[in-house]
Amino acid sequence: MLEPEEKCAGRLFRERASKALDETNVQDPPDFAVPPVIGIYRHACNAKDGVSSAMELKEVWTPSPRIVVERADDGTLTAFLYAEWTPKDIDTWTVPDGRFGFVIREGRCRFCGKKARSRFGRVVDAYDRPPLDGRVIT
Repeated sequence: MLEPEEKCAGRLFRERASKALDETNVQDPPDFAVPPVIGIYRHACNAKDGVSSAMELKEVWTPSPRIVVERADDGTLTAFLYAEWTPKDIDTWTVPDGRFGFVIREGRCRFCGKKARSRFGRVVDAYDRPPLDGRVIT
């Protein structure tokens, strides 16, 4: 069970990681959009005259940075990346590096070279769901 401070930090991480994924998809658009939960994607491969071909989607697991959560006098929580945080005389909670992971899937067809990538990712609790086979992108 996550503490309220960890939930606040997770929301900040999801927002930042989703924005980074959106920017990547704009700068380097994939040929196919895939959900972040499947491992195989079938497509009509041009190199095989439209025959259905499977491409393996690798998990890309991005760890969260250290996040500081401040609790104001009225009980509201505000999260900051540690690098962007200015210390104040206020109650704080530090969420360690790698507490959460942002998971997407991506892959490339070995025949035609078209690529697939998730348009959105999912945040996972790193204590309950570590990366598969050490596939961590930092």
